[in-house]
Amino acid sequence: MKGNLLIKGASYINAQKGKIEMTDMLFSKDGTGRVKSSLGKKDRVVLKDGTTILEAEGAYIAPAFCDIRCSVGDISRRGGSEDISCAAAGGYGIICPSPYSAGGAEYPETPVMFEKYREKLLQQRQVVTVAVAPVVKKHLSANICDIEGMAQRGATVFTDRSPSGYLDNATVLRIMKAVASVDGLLICSMHDKRISLDGAVNEGRIARLTKEKGIAPSAELLSVMRGIILSKETGCRVHISGISLGQSVDMIADAKAQGAPITCSVAPPYFSYTEDEIIYRGAMAKLMPPLRCADDVERIIKGLADGTVDCIESDHVPVSASAKKDLKTGEFGSMSFETAYGAGL
Repeated sequence: MKGNLLIKGASYINAQKGKIEMTDMLFSKDGTGRVKSSLGKKDRVVLKDGTTILEAEGAYIAPAFCDIRCSVGDISRRGGSEDISCAAAGGYGIICPSPYSAGGAEYPETPVMFEKYREKLLQQRQVVTVAVAPVVKKHLSANICDIEGMAQRGATVFTDRSPSGYLDNATVLRIMKAVASVDGLLICSMHDKRISLDGAVNEGRIARLTKEKGIAPSAELLSVMRGIILSKETGCRVHISGISLGQSVDMIADAKAQGAPITCSVAPPYFSYTEDEIIYRGAMAKLMPPLRCADDVERIIKGLADGTVDCIESDHVPVSASAKKDLKTGEFGSMSFETAYGAGL
């Protein structure tokens, strides 16, 4: 944006008030070069030279999205910077990328490394990027990071996603106690890799049709239950990310009713598509967790409607078309920054 922009007569979706308001919006830049907005009938809009006026004629304007779960590459390299650009173009104002995607030597497993990682994220200005801290070392799943030290360097959000894979129950208990002690939020990726192993699709009819190994619902359900139980026991605030099953929604609804400090999110494919997409799209529909059946889709939609499911995540995991050649060897994931809004609608 080179000059100021005044949008007149817009239908603003006020998420805080839960209603739509007719308003004018002025976008300008502050001293740091960041774009700021001023809106509402109480604001006096003063036009200056160079202000562009756009007549919205009632067109809808929504606040920028916040994404709790996504993967971006190293932002100092092409792939990572392209992911950030995709997030901005997709309407995201805040993202919380997994540190797992930083990869290699960039994985911020110590307080000093986390501080450098956080500073690097803050240097880019396309979107606000929250630095999410890992809870275990890269190669030793039972070796917990210095959570208190990371909190002292600005970490408020932590995640159990790591290159080391599965975490045993005792380790997760220690992690939740540590995160609770610094009043942090732990994003739990609810999937037991020891159960899914080399599975490619949802266990059941599609697995039989494709003759691929199925991923059992227990890979998700056991982890969801563990997160709920340990959250209650430790008081740790837990965000259960990446649910795909109707039973997961039911379990989380019961936990919330009992006062557990639990929130959860779902990505658009799990309320937009069923496992049948595997037949038509092959490896392009290979996701983790896998696409489920129609009953799961229906229950997740109800969970979004009644507030059990707190938010929609993008689960942006960029995978090239060349890595999606067939179901057996194809990688899990999809590029979702560009499509999450449309799928969500």
